[in-house]
Amino acid sequence: MLARRSLTKKELKDRLKKFEPIVDVVLQLIDYLDSKGFIDEAGIIEDKIILGKESKLYGRMRIMLELRKRGLQPEIIADSINQFFPLDEEFDVAFKFVRRKLNSMGGVSGLRRYRRLAGALQRRGFSGEIIARALEQSGISRFDEADTNIEFQ
Repeated sequence: MLARRSLTKKELKDRLKKFEPIVDVVLQLIDYLDSKGFIDEAGIIEDKIILGKESKLYGRMRIMLELRKRGLQPEIIADSINQFFPLDEEFDVAFKFVRRKLNSMGGVSGLRRYRRLAGALQRRGFSGEIIARALEQSGISRFDEADTNIEFQ
């Protein structure tokens, strides 16, 4: 169970709940594994932050949410996020995502392009301020030429 993917204590407890008659034994096993270093929550947090920042191009909020879902303590997450993904690096990650996304957008332009990029950045966990800066630095404005498919009645 531990070899496929690193699990937090909460995830391990949830997976072992199906063995209800031996709950005490399961809890003792988890404590034993933790004491021997087989459950490395700090390592899980660090790996998730680095993967989210460098490969998936996620914002700090998205990474924090995913770590919270894994049952990790908010204080530990916040400290680790500040250590491994400082706030001043978030803009660079958002800007990199915008540049990558623009390459795959084809003929989409104007307000439609702005909305798609802003929505994608928001789903990736970036704040409104970071989104606005990244789009502005990329030369994308909501006030670009109007979409030609919009009809007013």
